[in-house]
Amino acid sequence: MAKKIKKIKKWFKKEKNEDINFFIAEEDNNKTEQEKTKKPHYSKLEKKYRKSRNILFNFRRRKTIQIIKFLENKNIFNGFFYTDVHNITLMLEQGIKPTSEIKLSPKQQYVVWTYLEHATYLELELGNTTRHYFWKWCSEQNVQLNNIAIISVNLNKLFETTFDEWGLNLETNRIQVYERIPLNAIDWILVKDRRIFKLARTHIIGKNLKVKIFQGNAGEIIS
Repeated sequence: MAKKIKKIKKWFKKEKNEDINFFIAEEDNNKTEQEKTKKPHYSKLEKKYRKSRNILFNFRRRKTIQIIKFLENKNIFNGFFYTDVHNITLMLEQGIKPTSEIKLSPKQQYVVWTYLEHATYLELELGNTTRHYFWKWCSEQNVQLNNIAIISVNLNKLFETTFDEWGLNLETNRIQVYERIPLNAIDWILVKDRRIFKLARTHIIGKNLKVKIFQGNAGEIIS
């Protein structure tokens, strides 16, 4: 076992200096010699996991760390999930799950929105540049505005509370998460429906959750 760990460490040492080259921006090719020799700046998340002695964990999730680094350089720290407002209370109990993992009691219901929900993975939108696709989908599906809930997921917290690698699609401006998104990773929820807002707030207070809930109505936000 010691020989195997030694071998992995040796291989990882060789690989660690080779960045994944996930995306190459044009400006990266035009860096001055001073910029190239400049001491690298690491995010808090990177510093934390660089200090970690768990070399296997770092290696296993290095693609996800690269995704987070890329997004932080673009000042993107949250992803957004859209769902039917009637799913909120269930999500406050179980987190956000791929559809194949959702378990319901006989009296419970769940409305699947195929825009970001899939059988084995979930997607998070990374900004408003592609949000028009969501509104187009809502129009095609005849979704009522009162039924829309927006959930903001903190990407650093998501990394800390999940285990699998993420995917990133620049064309759709989304990341793919192949497991449940825990409640600890959710920063806030915005709903329009007053009844669901009150119900969700009661649940959050009763369970002492750290999720913020807001009601948006005619441009006014109520917390």
